[in-house]
Amino acid sequence: MKWGCRIWWERNLKTNDRAFGQIAGVPEFGLCPALRNFVIRISPVKTLIIGYGNQSRRDDGVGWFVLEQLAALNLPGVELETAHQLEVEAAETISRYDAVIFVDAAIPEAPEPVQRSVVTPNFQSHAVAHYLTPADVLSLCQTLYHREPRAVLFSVRGRDFNFGTTLSPEVEQAAREVVKQIVELVRSAGS
Repeated sequence: MKWGCRIWWERNLKTNDRAFGQIAGVPEFGLCPALRNFVIRISPVKTLIIGYGNQSRRDDGVGWFVLEQLAALNLPGVELETAHQLEVEAAETISRYDAVIFVDAAIPEAPEPVQRSVVTPNFQSHAVAHYLTPADVLSLCQTLYHREPRAVLFSVRGRDFNFGTTLSPEVEQAAREVVKQIVELVRSAGS
């Protein structure tokens, strides 16, 4: 099992990367003479993946589809949550995680089938009162809970938003690619 590590020092680490590598990848380790004066705490990276949208509107349910695929993989250190839309309460939820991945459908005019972007806190007022973006939620988390988990948004270009519960073939193919990218992202964070 690989561990993603958060390491805090009381003083600067004055040793080589090899000594660091010997302890960074395991949950338990012996006292290393080079690190005798350091306090080190190791914990796994906690990741939340939120897939959201309306699964009764065909491609708008792509976030739910991606999470169903990820659930079958049982990734360590990962929790999954689905929603119809992002709500204010999501700010409290994400405050408990080191990393958050959002998955949603994008409009048909989106330039790419899949867009992956880093999310930074940026609250904006919207014309629709019940509409929040991942940047809004991250901003609320920062303001209310003084936490800012790393965040990424995967937007999958939708083609068909009519009533129905299956994805269009192009979106299903793109969604499977998103699953692969998320698995790689989670595993790289844990190594």
